[in-house]
Amino acid sequence: MEITRPFLLLLLLLLPLLYYGFRRSLVDLSTTQRVISLITRIIIVLLLILSVADVQYLKTDDKLAVMFLADISDSISDDGLTKTTDYLNEALKLQGGNQEAGLIAFTDKAEIIQVLSESEAESDTELELAEIKKSWLDTDEDAGDTTNIAQAIETAWGIFPANANKRIVLITDGVETQGEAIHTALRGKDFGIQIDTVPIHPSDEPEVMVQRLDMPAQVKQGAPFNVEVIIHNNHEDVAEVRLFKNKFEVAKQEARLEAGENRVIFTETAEESGTLTYDAICRTTKDTRYDNNRALGIVSVTGKPKVLLIDENESQARYLTRILEDAKIRVDVRNGLGVPNELADLQNYELIIFSDVPANRLTEKQMDLIRTYVQDLGGGFMMLGGENSFGLGGYYKTPIEAILPVRTDTEKKKETPSLAIVLVIDKSGSMGGIKIELAKEAARASVELLGQRDKIGVIAFDGSPFWIAEMHDASDKQYLSDQIGSIVAGGGTSLYPALEQAYYALTETTAKLKHVIVLSDGHSTPGDWYGIANSMHSENITISTVGIGSGADMNMLGNLANWGGGREYFTQDPYNVPQIFAKETVTASKSAIIDEPFIPQQIKPTQVLSGIDLELAPFLLGYVATQPRPTAETFLVSDRGDPLLASWQYGLGKSAAFTSDAKARWAADWLEWPGYGKFWAQLVRDTMRKTTLSNFQAEITKEKGTAYLGIDALGETGEFLNELDSDISLIGPNLKKQQLAVTQSAPGHYELDFPTKDVGPYFVNIMQKQAGEIVNTQVTGTVVSYPEEYVVHNADESLLSQLSTTSGGKFNASVEDAFRAPEDPVMLQIHLWRPFLIAALCLLLIDIALRRIDLGRR
Repeated sequence: MEITRPFLLLLLLLLPLLYYGFRRSLVDLSTTQRVISLITRIIIVLLLILSVADVQYLKTDDKLAVMFLADISDSISDDGLTKTTDYLNEALKLQGGNQEAGLIAFTDKAEIIQVLSESEAESDTELELAEIKKSWLDTDEDAGDTTNIAQAIETAWGIFPANANKRIVLITDGVETQGEAIHTALRGKDFGIQIDTVPIHPSDEPEVMVQRLDMPAQVKQGAPFNVEVIIHNNHEDVAEVRLFKNKFEVAKQEARLEAGENRVIFTETAEESGTLTYDAICRTTKDTRYDNNRALGIVSVTGKPKVLLIDENESQARYLTRILEDAKIRVDVRNGLGVPNELADLQNYELIIFSDVPANRLTEKQMDLIRTYVQDLGGGFMMLGGENSFGLGGYYKTPIEAILPVRTDTEKKKETPSLAIVLVIDKSGSMGGIKIELAKEAARASVELLGQRDKIGVIAFDGSPFWIAEMHDASDKQYLSDQIGSIVAGGGTSLYPALEQAYYALTETTAKLKHVIVLSDGHSTPGDWYGIANSMHSENITISTVGIGSGADMNMLGNLANWGGGREYFTQDPYNVPQIFAKETVTASKSAIIDEPFIPQQIKPTQVLSGIDLELAPFLLGYVATQPRPTAETFLVSDRGDPLLASWQYGLGKSAAFTSDAKARWAADWLEWPGYGKFWAQLVRDTMRKTTLSNFQAEITKEKGTAYLGIDALGETGEFLNELDSDISLIGPNLKKQQLAVTQSAPGHYELDFPTKDVGPYFVNIMQKQAGEIVNTQVTGTVVSYPEEYVVHNADESLLSQLSTTSGGKFNASVEDAFRAPEDPVMLQIHLWRPFLIAALCLLLIDIALRRIDLGRR
C-alpha cells in the first residue's frame, strides 16, 4: 500500500463529530438502527478520506515491451543490413509469453514497421530490412543520407504501454549525423526506458574516402599555400589524386595509401583574386563506394579586383578590357555561352558586365544566380547598351530586369511608327504542358510591350487555324490576356493556313509597321512557304520564327524568316520563349533603339564623373531607350531625356545601366576621347563589390551536419573590436537567403552556426559596423562534398556504450539478451479511489434508507 497524500488522513480527526451528532440526534428510531446508521456514516467518511488521500495498491509485474530500432541509413552496408535482419528474426523467435515486441526502422525519419504485439507462435513471416530500405529510396532517393538516433528513440517513447517494463534494442553503427541521442536517453531514463545497444561494424570490403581538404580560408594574391587532401583508406593501395581549380585540372599525383589516414599535399599559388573552388578526386584500384571519393573546398583570395565581361562579340570587348586593365582591374571576357552556372564561379568576380547579350542566351537558373549574387552576396552588375540589351535583348520581366535601375519596357513616343503584329502559335498536341503555358506567357508579354496605337492579333493552330483574338487595339490588355489564356493544346500541325489568315488580316490593317511571329515545335503539313513569305514581303510585312526543341522544322522556319525579312530563333529550353517574344516585339516596334548622335547631359552629381569634363565629350551615336525606376539615381540622360547612366543599390550589391555602348558602334568617337578610360574605370570601381578585410579573420568548421563560423575582429593597432553591429546572411545550395544571429563569446570573437544538411556550397556574407561605419565586409564559405552518412567510420562504440550505461541497459546485447527478464520489474500502482467512492455511494443509499425506514415498526 502507498498513500500519495498522507497529510489528508488528519481529516480522520473529524470522526468524533459523527458520534457527537449521534448522541444529540432527535431522530425517533431504535437504538440498534441508530448505531447501524452511525457505523455506516463512519465508514462513508472513512472511504471519502482514503479516496482524497489517494490510497494505492502496489503490485509488481514482469510484463516486458521490447521495441527494436533498426538503422537502415546509407552508412549501414548491405552486409550490415543482413546482420541486422538476422538479429531481429532470431530475437523475435525467442519472444515469450507476457512479452510484446515491435520494430522501428530509421534514418533521419523513424517509421513504425511493426507495432507492439505478443508473439505469434505459428507465424513464418520474417523481416527484410533491405526491402524496407528499397521502398523508402523509391519514394525519396535521399532517404538514407542522414541518421537521427534521437528521433527514433523519441518515436519509441510514444508507443510503450504504461503497465510494462520498457526496453529499446538499438541496432546501429552509432554514427549520428543529426540529433543528440545521449540527451534523449537521459530524458527517457526518467520514464523507466532501458536501452540495449547492438553495434553494427562497417563492411570489410575495400573502401577509400576523401575526407576533406585542409587549406587556408583566406590568402593574399600571389601567396603560395598548401592544399592537403585527407584520404581515409581501410587497406593498402595505390591512388591517383587529381586536383581541380574552378573546374580545371591543375595538378595530379600518384600516392601510395596506407591503411588509416593519408595526406596528399599540393602547393598552389593564388595568382588571381576572387573565390577559388578546389575539387580533389581520388581513384584507386579497389573501392566499394564512389560517392565519397571527392571533396571540395573554398579559398578567398584578396588582391587585384576582377570583372567578368560578357559580350556576344568578344573582339569588340577589347576596348573596355584594355582601359580597365590599365586601371589595375583584371578582366575575363566570355560570350553568352560563358555565363556562370554556379554561384561559386560568380564569386570569383567583383562585377559582372553584360554587353549586347540577349536574354535567350541565359537560362532561368543563370538569371536567378546573378540576382542572388547581387542581392544577397553584395556583387556588382552592369548592363551596357546594344541591339541585344535591355528591352531589345528580351529582358522584360526577367530576374535580370529586376536588378536593373531602369525598366526595359518603353513608352512609345508620338513620332514612333505604329505597329500591327500577329502572333501565330502552334497549339498541337506536342505543345501540351509547360510549352503551351510558356507560349501564353510570351504572348501576354508581347501585349504588355506594345503601345497605345499598336494593334495585335493572335492565331492558334493545330490542324486548322483559330483566331484567339482578331486584330485588336493593344491598349485593351486585359481582354487580350483573357483571350490568350483560353488556348488549349491538342491536334495536328498545319501552319500554312494560319499564315494565310495572318497575311489577310495585316493587309486590311492600317499601320506603319507590320510583323508576324511564328512559334512551333514540330513539322507542319506542306505549304507554299516561299509564296506566302514573298506575298507578305511585297506588302511590307516581316516574319520572324521561333522553333522549340529538336522536333521543330528549323529548315522551314529558317527559310520563312529569311524570305520574310525577319529573324530566326531556336531554343531547346521552352523557358526562353517569353524572352524571345519580348525581344522580337520590342525589335519589331522600332521604339527602343535610338540611332541619333547626342551629347550626354548630366542631371545629378556623382563621384563617377569626378574629374571628367562632359562638355568636352564627343557625340555618342545612339542608345537603347528605357525608363528610369522611381527609386534609382539617374546621372546622365540623352537629349530626349531618356536615361543614359543610372544606378541603384539592390540588396547588398549595386547595379548600373549605361544604355549606350563602350565599343566602336555608338561610342566610336569616345574611344579616342581622353576621358573614356577615366569614365569607365571610375564607373566600374563604383559599381563593383566592396570588400574590407583588414584584420578580420573568419574561419568555418563543420561537424554533424552543422557549420560553425568564428570571426576574430581586430583594429588597425591590434585591439579587440567589441559590440560590433553585425549583419550576416547565408546563401545555401537552394539559393535562399537566411539571416544568421551572431553572438560575441570573447573579446573580439564572434560566433554563429548554421545547418549544412544539403550537399553543395554555402556562402556567408559578413558586414560589421562600429559606430555606424563599416569595418568589415567579406564573403566566406564552405562546401558539403557529400552527405556525412557517406563518411566511413568504425562503429561509435563509445556512444553506444554510453547510451546503455546511462539508461541501465546492456552494451553489445546478444540475441538472448533482448527478451531477458527485467532486473527491476515494473511496479504497478492501482489507485483505489474509484472503488472507495463507489462503496461510499452504496453505503450512502443504505444510510438514507436507515434514516427513512423504521425497521422496528411491525
